[in-house]
Amino acid sequence: MGGHAAGGKPRTRKRGEPVCTITDFVETLLGLQGSQRRVVLEFSIVFRDRYFDVTLTGIPTVETLDNYLEALVNHENWQPGSLVLTDEIGLDASSISTQVGRSLAATALRWRKELGPAQIAIFVADDLQFGMNRMWGAFIENQWDGVAGLFRSQEEALTWLMTRRGPSPSS
Repeated sequence: MGGHAAGGKPRTRKRGEPVCTITDFVETLLGLQGSQRRVVLEFSIVFRDRYFDVTLTGIPTVETLDNYLEALVNHENWQPGSLVLTDEIGLDASSISTQVGRSLAATALRWRKELGPAQIAIFVADDLQFGMNRMWGAFIENQWDGVAGLFRSQEEALTWLMTRRGPSPSS
C-alpha cells in the first residue's frame, strides 16, 4: 500500500502506519522547509584526552535528553565526575516553558548517581540560551553533585574546564 509523506514524496507503508508524523504535517502546513523545520535534540559525544566534547542541537525533550545522558554515561571512557565541554549554540530553547524546563531538570536528576560530581562547561550563543540554562540550574540547585559553568564562548568554557579536577585515572 503506497502513501505520500509530508512534502509529497511517495513511500511504502504498512497497513495502519501513519503516512506522516503530526510534526511533519504541521510543518508542511506552515510551509517550513530545511533549517526552519523543528528538529528534536541531536547530540554528538567525543572523548578528547581529559574531557568529553559534546554538541547538542535541536529541541530538547525529556525523551531525547534521557537518550543523550544514557549515551554519555555509557560511553566507554565515562567515569562519575568526568569533565564535559558542552556546545549548546545549536540548541533551540525558544519553545521551552518553565514546566518543560522543570521536566528536563528532573530527567537530568534521574542520572545523578551515574553523573556523580561531573564538571560541565556549557557555552551558548545568545541571551535566551543563557537564561534558560540559568533557569535549569536553579531547578537542580542543591540536588546535584556536579558543577556546571555557563559561558559565552568555547574558549572561556574550555579554559574553565581545564582548571577543574576530573576523576583520577586509577578510579
